Amino acid sequence: MYGRPILCDFGEARSGSSKFHEDIQPYLYRAPEVLLRMVWDRKVDIWNIGVLVWDLFESRHLFTAEDGNGQNSNVHHLAEMVALLGPPPTEFLQRSDYASEFFDDDGNWEGGIEIPPMSLEDFEKNLHGSSKVPFLQFMRKMLQWAPEARPSAKELLSDPWLTAS
Repeated sequence: MYGRPILCDFGEARSGSSKFHEDIQPYLYRAPEVLLRMVWDRKVDIWNIGVLVWDLFESRHLFTAEDGNGQNSNVHHLAEMVALLGPPPTEFLQRSDYASEFFDDDGNWEGGIEIPPMSLEDFEKNLHGSSKVPFLQFMRKMLQWAPEARPSAKELLSDPWLTAS
């Protein structure tokens, strides 16, 4: 008998409740705290789950994170995050010296490119009407700018979108 699938990648695994600082994660899956060169912890995995769930459910990537030449670009990645999630909390940005490359002291976007005209609601194409709401609420729980606002994996297991019959 088979149980729930288990997704893992121990190639970059870190154990314990320590805080880390180096780059991790495939580029399209990088959490905001990694992109903004902040200290990070295991909550980056919750961000990854959110992006992966989106990719699997929608059959396309949530972020492209590329410039006009197809190169990975922090400014484009962050602009897409702002478009889909709204602006980051200023308290979050204050934890990063690198954030000043993209945001002013009040958290306003100054990244040098326009925020793309898209929203999470419009970007989701598989659900319609009231069935879309629980899925987007589930996604927004995981895709929080501030890692401390993201739920634990155990908390996610009781989310209404996962437990609905």
